[in-house]
Amino acid sequence: MNHPSTRTAKRLMFALAALPVFSFGDEPRGVPEQTEKGREQRLEAMRAQAAAFEVSFIEKGGEARLNSAPVFRYDDQPRGFVDATLWVWEVDGVPVAIGKVEDCLNISNGRPYWQYCFTSMSSGRIQVSHPDIEPWRANGPGLTFAEIPDGPVAASSPAARLRQMKSMAQRFSASLVRVKDKQEQRLLPTPVHRFIDKSSGVTDGAIFSLTTNGTSPTILLPIVLQQSNDESTTAWKYAIACMTADAATVRLDERTVWEKEMTYRPRTFFDTWFFYIRFKEPDKRDATGQAANGAIR
Repeated sequence: MNHPSTRTAKRLMFALAALPVFSFGDEPRGVPEQTEKGREQRLEAMRAQAAAFEVSFIEKGGEARLNSAPVFRYDDQPRGFVDATLWVWEVDGVPVAIGKVEDCLNISNGRPYWQYCFTSMSSGRIQVSHPDIEPWRANGPGLTFAEIPDGPVAASSPAARLRQMKSMAQRFSASLVRVKDKQEQRLLPTPVHRFIDKSSGVTDGAIFSLTTNGTSPTILLPIVLQQSNDESTTAWKYAIACMTADAATVRLDERTVWEKEMTYRPRTFFDTWFFYIRFKEPDKRDATGQAANGAIR
């Protein structure tokens, strides 16, 4: 005859065996292994998606050229971003648009999809087209620059100016609100792009990024050294470019200089930026899969 404590122990063992097994750090369902071969295949797939976009000027005509390599690569596994890349479209080395191409999985059902996010960096209006999504036209210039107060005297060498731009970028802080969850963003230490724009008097410039999830850029922060029209003086200036649907606030020396409200579905196209979701496979409810595309998951 079994002792009562023995029977109790056996019942506990059976009960524990019936529970599902969890482990911290589990990846979303269906996330592929991060092998080198898999990374290369995903990079080529993302490159093909980026190459399918055409960026052109509305008023003056002409097209921007896609930089052959992504300027930044990242992921965000908890949100199902298996692999992602940041691309620049430019003219004579000057950025016209920056776009994300993200290879994603729905974290609840493992359904794969592409997510795109584009923001204009142009002083004029641009339009963006892709064979599988709706065309988008900007309603105005992508960036509005403002002078950085108490900026340093510009150094003579590119390396020293980069150190100055990094120091100025650290004066900015930002926060992001998703539903009721407020998160402080952090500045990524290395700019994603460096450029010169002689046509507008920019003698040096760098684009920094802020993030809250992994290293996924949510806010872009261009900092430039710009000459006056008569080339007699120079000034450090900054602008803000949005790459997130969440509510966000940017501060300079703890003073709010830019903010946006949360973007609610299904509105995804805006004055100077847009994001779009395109499922890789047709939705079971729609043979074409078009009904679900373009909405936030």
